[in-house]
Amino acid sequence: MPNRKPDFIIIGAAKAGTTSLYHYLARHPNIFMSEPKEPTYFARDERYRKGEIWYLSLFNDAKPHQLCGEASTNYTNWPLYPATVARMAELAPDAKLIYILRHPVDRTYSHYIQLIQNIRTDDPDYKFNKTFEEHIAGDDSVIQSSNYMLQINQYLTRFTCNQMLFLVFEDFVRDPRTSLIHVADFLGIDPSFDFMNEGVVKENVNQNKETWLVRSRLTAPLKALPGGQFISDHLPLSVRDRIYSWLRHLPQRKQIELEYIPPKMHPDTRARLLDYFKAPNAQLMQFLDRDLGIWAN
Repeated sequence: MPNRKPDFIIIGAAKAGTTSLYHYLARHPNIFMSEPKEPTYFARDERYRKGEIWYLSLFNDAKPHQLCGEASTNYTNWPLYPATVARMAELAPDAKLIYILRHPVDRTYSHYIQLIQNIRTDDPDYKFNKTFEEHIAGDDSVIQSSNYMLQINQYLTRFTCNQMLFLVFEDFVRDPRTSLIHVADFLGIDPSFDFMNEGVVKENVNQNKETWLVRSRLTAPLKALPGGQFISDHLPLSVRDRIYSWLRHLPQRKQIELEYIPPKMHPDTRARLLDYFKAPNAQLMQFLDRDLGIWAN
């Protein structure tokens, strides 16, 4: 069915479980999720210039009985992407919006790490050039996208509260089944469907990516030897693991970590950000009518 518009959009937040939610929802027979997961059509100017026909074509393969959805976390990164809400409201004014909220400080740091990982998708040898503290000193967009009331208020200028569902990441991680029932009820699809019938969706978290990064750099010299890559490809994983367990004690590992793995957030920075988010979090708790004491530390 051509020219289908999104019935719902997962608008964020980045690093708050949107990828897991996307994959869970894609399992439901009455849901069609776009490919790619994040078209970012309404946020990024270069995507928006592709035009409405391009965007709507992402839903062309949906069956008539399916709801169409997408999940672009840049949609809750105002003011970095100031035109998002207006563009969305113009094309899909009746769309339902799903927003997952995570501890703002944890999410902010994780977002910073993800920005580095995004660059490494195109440039695997990219070495981070700014600590978290240096990054936020020059670009506070990762902070502002954790100011959830700031983002929500942009949407309330063009959408109603009844069009929005708010999930808490920590709830979703602890009890995904209950969160998915809330989503199903919100979307008007069968809430008895077992979204977890194929198991728990596991995201490739940043920590796993960092482990792979160090491992790949340590094993690269061996793979560069004549026949090294071929041998590596055909060795059992248990043997490769034993080789890596020896390599990881080499002094080169420390240098690789210094060049490629950003340091953790400084405790003083965490304290400062916790203080910064106190007022927005208080507003959010009042808006949601729920306690968020789990975000206090």
